[in-house]
Amino acid sequence: MKLDFFTNIFKNWKTWLNKLRKIPWALGRHIFLVLMFSILIEVIAGELILYKYIVSISESEAKIVNSPMKFEDGKYHGVLSQWEARDKKFNEATAEKYPSPF
Repeated sequence: MKLDFFTNIFKNWKTWLNKLRKIPWALGRHIFLVLMFSILIEVIAGELILYKYIVSISESEAKIVNSPMKFEDGKYHGVLSQWEARDKKFNEATAEKYPSPF
């Protein structure tokens, strides 16, 4: 069954190619409608992106501000110790001088 389907497509490749060639011409004949439709899609996508990244975040910030902030001392000291360890490694690194290859 599948083999017959693919052989029919292969046999009728010219008709498929002619159908594909008609798509740009059909879009060209109705270019005004195509442009209006594409602009409408772009405006809708822009509004969705605006809502997702601006409006919904500002609404969620209002909810977060109302809750009191709590400083976690243990996590702060953990991060501070990691920074000190990195700084220590950086300061202990030996700067080897390599001769110029030129």
